[in-house]
Amino acid sequence: MCATVQQDHLLAISEQDKRPANDLFDNTVAEILIKRCIHCHNPAELSGGLDLTSAKGLAAGGTSGPVVNSGSPNDSRLVELVEHRKQPRMPLDQPKLPDSSIEVLKLWIAGGAPYMRELTAPIAAKEQITVDRSFWSFRRLQDVVIPRTNKANTKTPVDAFITSSWRSATLLPPLRATRGALIRRLYLDVLGIPPEPDAVNAFVNDDSPVAWPQLVDDVLSRPDYGQRWGRYWLDVVRFAESYGFEHDLDNDNAYHFRDFVIQAWNADQPFDEFIRWQLAGDELAPGNTRARLATGFLAAGPRNADIAQVRVEQERYDELDDFARTIGAGFLGLTIGCARCHDHKFDPLTQREYYEFIKIFDKSIRGEVEVVPIHPTAMEKTKALVAGEGLEPLARIYNPGPAFYKETWMLNRGDVNLKEYTVSPGVPGVLTATDEIDFDHWERPLEEDTEFTRFRSSAARWITDVNDGAGPLLARVIANRVWQFHFGRGIVTTPNDFGARGEQPSHPELLEWLAAELVQHDWSIKYLHRLILNSHAYQQISLQKNPTETQVALFHGFPVRRLDADAIHDSLLAATNQLSHEMYGPGVISQSSNRRAIYYRLKRSQLNPFLRLFDCPDTLQSSGKRPTSTVPSQALALLNSHSVGELMADYATETLAVNNNDPAKIVNATFRRFLSRAPRPAEQQMAEAFIKKQVASYADLHREDTPASLITNGVTLLLQASNLTSITLAQQDQVQGWSGSRAIPALRPIDPEKPPTFEGGDEPHVRFSPESTPLVLPNNRFKPIGTGDFTFTVRFRIPKEAGNDNQVLGTDSFKGQPVYSGFYLQQIGTMLRFATRNTAVEGPQGYLDIPDRFEEGRWFVVSGKREKNTLSLTINTDFPNSRSRAEASPININNDAPLKVGDIDEDPSGRMHGDISHLLVYHRALTDLEIKQNHGALAATPTHKLVRTALEMAVADLCQTLACLNEFIYIR
Repeated sequence: MCATVQQDHLLAISEQDKRPANDLFDNTVAEILIKRCIHCHNPAELSGGLDLTSAKGLAAGGTSGPVVNSGSPNDSRLVELVEHRKQPRMPLDQPKLPDSSIEVLKLWIAGGAPYMRELTAPIAAKEQITVDRSFWSFRRLQDVVIPRTNKANTKTPVDAFITSSWRSATLLPPLRATRGALIRRLYLDVLGIPPEPDAVNAFVNDDSPVAWPQLVDDVLSRPDYGQRWGRYWLDVVRFAESYGFEHDLDNDNAYHFRDFVIQAWNADQPFDEFIRWQLAGDELAPGNTRARLATGFLAAGPRNADIAQVRVEQERYDELDDFARTIGAGFLGLTIGCARCHDHKFDPLTQREYYEFIKIFDKSIRGEVEVVPIHPTAMEKTKALVAGEGLEPLARIYNPGPAFYKETWMLNRGDVNLKEYTVSPGVPGVLTATDEIDFDHWERPLEEDTEFTRFRSSAARWITDVNDGAGPLLARVIANRVWQFHFGRGIVTTPNDFGARGEQPSHPELLEWLAAELVQHDWSIKYLHRLILNSHAYQQISLQKNPTETQVALFHGFPVRRLDADAIHDSLLAATNQLSHEMYGPGVISQSSNRRAIYYRLKRSQLNPFLRLFDCPDTLQSSGKRPTSTVPSQALALLNSHSVGELMADYATETLAVNNNDPAKIVNATFRRFLSRAPRPAEQQMAEAFIKKQVASYADLHREDTPASLITNGVTLLLQASNLTSITLAQQDQVQGWSGSRAIPALRPIDPEKPPTFEGGDEPHVRFSPESTPLVLPNNRFKPIGTGDFTFTVRFRIPKEAGNDNQVLGTDSFKGQPVYSGFYLQQIGTMLRFATRNTAVEGPQGYLDIPDRFEEGRWFVVSGKREKNTLSLTINTDFPNSRSRAEASPININNDAPLKVGDIDEDPSGRMHGDISHLLVYHRALTDLEIKQNHGALAATPTHKLVRTALEMAVADLCQTLACLNEFIYIR
């Protein structure tokens, strides 16, 4: 077209473009100039006499005159040179700019070519660095010849590589494992639970040559697969539902990413798309709910919500570092984070490349959006934690400074106070096919209605690009993870480090072949599973003798390994027939939940004690392989844990009913459920004898019909709703006074017209409600609590409709004034709080919180103790205590406020909605044994009492014994 028509066309484009030219400069033009121009055109190196780092330099032009004709892009020398219409063609000796970049420059010039800020030079542009791509993990995918081998031991090409290494080491192929061992191995490995007895019988008795491949297909099609394999991926991406650091704030809406992962694995979503969505699902598939939820990956890491003003920018770089480290280690097996302060000492990763990489994410923040959740029965929209640009940032406790910064600086030794120059987005050069390819290669034109950079979508294309980008390394890393998942040991034993300091692959050709197969089969992870699971290598027996180092390295004999924490937890539930098959939804808090462990809410500072005991990861960084410890506390937990004991007792009750109390049938059924096999004759005899012995020992125990007595030594106040003589009734159903011991006057409702009610029957208690007022004990007849040691024990429950804030008792003197003091016990959601505080000293002190332990609708016995300025809380049967914490400094909480029951201060906002049956207050610190005695007495009330027969307890003991066997908690 002629120049006039083209000019009119560009002006029309400019009119249609909604972004001002200055925004265009900030968002795009500056990046083009920094990346492609100012390396040569800066004050230190005035190529052609031109300085493009400032508005002044742009206006001055070069030795050939002005380079920009404001408002007329086609008449501007800058456009003529970058369009290669005139010499010298720019950028000099480099590829022509993409058409999209040239159009952006034209729009900018048409809008007046505003220069909003100076661009830092002279070293802002990246030097051309030639890297060595010959290292095994950095190469493009190589063609591999499958070795020739004995077909008798070759079920899949996998075996050709494995048996070839055995032959070189003069190792004979092991036999195939028995059918019973194989089905148990497969279920525990792929599903994380033991097989049902009927499934074992069906497979063992099936002689069909396709029985095993069909069984493999069956387990991979089950929803349990996504929950099992999904748990491993959540380890890799350091997923949790709280932010860590001192306050460790919860994010109730983080679980949607976990649900996305489970659903994606079950659907066998192509792995390359799965990765791209986690980096930029909102950009690559706008409007797709699952793609939007996938970006929860970026939001799943630690986040400091309490930042001092001087630390805001440093914390932002820390957040970006978390992105780089997790993507590097989890997706690419590279320790990219090591280049934050200096060039990587071992791998070809420069510090410059590190900052270019985090530049990709520098405007991405955490936020929440309304979505339809993945849960199949949930159609109403709910909030989900995601990441991206343009979101409302999550609030901090203190929220100074911006949520992100417009520029990313190269920092000397990672210090924000030592800025050197700004950088453009980029990726490690060693992971591109040639030195000539840069980040522009993966850019796509901007959509007209977006104001964002779309750098993340470019990075997503780069990381999965097998031809020119990081795709080959991504494929090798995930292929190694799948192999490690099934054998407990990777072909590369450092799954998060494929660099020079990582281990070399034991079977490099096999890993290369698996990676290529994955790519050629549309990145199907289930295809990779089938290749491995159908191999003889996977089906071989475990060796009877301890394997040599060579045998371990060559996968000679199936490796014996302990189940991870989640699989042990889930196997206990499955073996006792109590595993829930409910999927998706918010994380559960109750430790007595029967859902799979993947659904426990993950709080970084309060990991599930049982899972932590069996080595669950800390969720602070990518975990490629869980450690495996063997310590006495693990066996003790399985033998003595109250929750495990209740599981076994419930199963005992069920199996006794099914098997008509016949010990022989019970033993057989229990072995089949727990160990996936029938007991051997000697085991049958021993187990029956064990049950008989345990029944006799329980029958000999002296059982008192009355509960243990409460501790009265040193008690100041003893309130018992069950002691009707101490209750003064104004009416048939109202409490006028709740009397205590030692002639203490009755407690009185703050408002005599609104007393709590007395509920009689089998479970007498005092009921507090939003319509009632708390009970008060006049302090003029009651020694103040707080200067020294004290203990209180209370038995209470909170109904499900009560809300998330119920103040049980306290002596807090808060009346809206800035200075107040006291102690209290409060239920906040799923957390119990015992606090001592005196704001006249240094503000709130002595908060002791126990999160994720409170469950609505259940009776709880709780003791709070203050001893030598240390607070401790004991909940139900947790002895000596659930948790303790020293006060920041000795706190005098003595005040004139009366002891209130059903409230903590004079603000009615958190008054209790629930029931109290007992309250004891002591002016001394009870011993652990005394607290245990009190809890035992109160737990024996009708609501808590659950009497098991001697036979039930004996069968439960047998179950716990089997659960402690290596055969139960190991895959072999």
